[in-house]
Amino acid sequence: MAFSKCPHCKSGSFEIATKEPSGSAYKQIFTQCSGCGAPFGVSDYYNLGTLLQKQEKAIDEVASRLDRVAVTLAHDDDATPLARLIYCKTTVATVFLIICRANVPTNEVVPVV
Repeated sequence: MAFSKCPHCKSGSFEIATKEPSGSAYKQIFTQCSGCGAPFGVSDYYNLGTLLQKQEKAIDEVASRLDRVAVTLAHDDDATPLARLIYCKTTVATVFLIICRANVPTNEVVPVV
């Protein structure tokens, strides 16, 4: 079996280091030689898949709450005109969240209230 060695110092041990390169807005994770520090690989500090899953879950929770409010108001015969207006706005907000889910940039986390 072959073992990886550093081409600079011939060391066989490696380490992970977190750094923020100058001019960069984000941290990076470097796989580097533990002997001389020569980098061999770089990956994102944040796992984008995990961030997107958290964001999608938060959007789903808000949409679910809005749906429950809308259903309650829609089935309330004694609802005031103001309540009916809120129902309409809630439905529009739910549609808006669904549209936003498809348009959220992958490098940006949108706060959900």
